[in-house]
Amino acid sequence: MAKPTDDIHRFAREAACQCLAKRARLVSRVVTGVYDEALRDSGLTSTQLTVMLAIESMGNKAYAAALVQALHMDPSTLSRNLKILERERLIVANRDFGRRCLLKVTTPGRKALREARPGWIQAQKRLTEMLGEEGVAALLLTSENLD
Repeated sequence: MAKPTDDIHRFAREAACQCLAKRARLVSRVVTGVYDEALRDSGLTSTQLTVMLAIESMGNKAYAAALVQALHMDPSTLSRNLKILERERLIVANRDFGRRCLLKVTTPGRKALREARPGWIQAQKRLTEMLGEEGVAALLLTSENLD
């Protein structure tokens, strides 16, 4: 007679191999680590770079609420990163729009982005080596389908 724990053990083994959440988190941690290491000299983390690039690319439509949606980021995580970027004077948050907060990358912020670019390029190359061209293409396509 099978023990009830045998069922859980089989489930755990199956989930360890096939769980999409586990695999996605593994990829996320590896990718983040590669970027953070490559960006170390710039003083930015991969999350901070992502937020600053999104603000810059959105131009006059870079509201905090729009960033949350565009980046699929938890509002508290975004808020924590915005506070750091503001404190470092890399972005400015204009709260004169009622409840809305318009964000802009400052001149020092643009300088930081320029300084981060070589690290970003290095990370892109390293991840292309790790994942292969097909893996990169699959990741880009998958992420586009989530938007």
